[in-house]
Amino acid sequence: PYNQLGTVDGDQSRIDIDGSELLTAVGSADTSLVVTPSASYSMLWTTATADFPFDVRAGGEVMRATSGTSWLVDAFARSVSSGWGTADTGQTWGTAGGVSTDFNVGSGVGQHTLSTTGASRRSFATAGDAYLDFDYYGSITTSATATGASMYGGLAARYVDSSNMYTAQLGFSTANVITLTIGRRVNDVLTTLATYTLPDAYVSGTYYRVRFQGRGANLKAKAWAAGVVETPEWQVTATDSTFSTSPFFGLRSISDVGNTNVNPIVSYDDVAIVSPQTLTVTRSVNGVIKAHTAGTAVSLAYPTYVAL
Repeated sequence: PYNQLGTVDGDQSRIDIDGSELLTAVGSADTSLVVTPSASYSMLWTTATADFPFDVRAGGEVMRATSGTSWLVDAFARSVSSGWGTADTGQTWGTAGGVSTDFNVGSGVGQHTLSTTGASRRSFATAGDAYLDFDYYGSITTSATATGASMYGGLAARYVDSSNMYTAQLGFSTANVITLTIGRRVNDVLTTLATYTLPDAYVSGTYYRVRFQGRGANLKAKAWAAGVVETPEWQVTATDSTFSTSPFFGLRSISDVGNTNVNPIVSYDDVAIVSPQTLTVTRSVNGVIKAHTAGTAVSLAYPTYVAL
């Protein structure tokens, strides 16, 4: 049953993914596969250049994957005034709320200046397809500790429009307390679905990394100090099916009415939507030529089996 023997750390050894499937249908000549974890799984394909190429199988066709990318990656290594420009992976950032000068990119971060209170600033990117499931990272900080009232920054998914979305939001209070909240905004009315208070005392300029994941109606989020190992547990979880799909992802910042900071800035860094993913492939390695429907399982064509 085996076509080669080797050691687990050999150059050709490949351990298969838990479960992966096509998010969108592909024609018989398409060379990009948009993939997402199957069912309850969350494992992702490698995106490390050194790991390619390898062969995958979908619906009886073997294809050679030559590269893999996350749907969106942005390290903000550019300078843009009155806007956010284009992400590293090519998506154009739109902006909404406040005035144009509230949105800038510089010093390796994307910035929202909260020049007025009680009104959100939003940056958003479109996928071109309506994606239900997502796995989303971003690092967040503020330019000052909050005075008078709290400030907030967070990730927005299933972003329908400026008033309807899910958010995984960090709140920075005047007592330097950090809270992580999963929220649902419908017609700009916030419903808190789950909340968690981080044990850290906040210091302005310290980045906290947030991960926000949605699988069907199941929403999860966690936050930890950037630069250290990701916390293994999901700190907040919620179940909600108000928003089933949207082509937009976003970042949202706001300060409460009563905040007295002068033009505070909420900064974002290392934004990454790691799922969905795109595999670039060479088709019909085994001579099979066919189209594939959304939901078709994608797996390693020749996985390494480990003896027990």
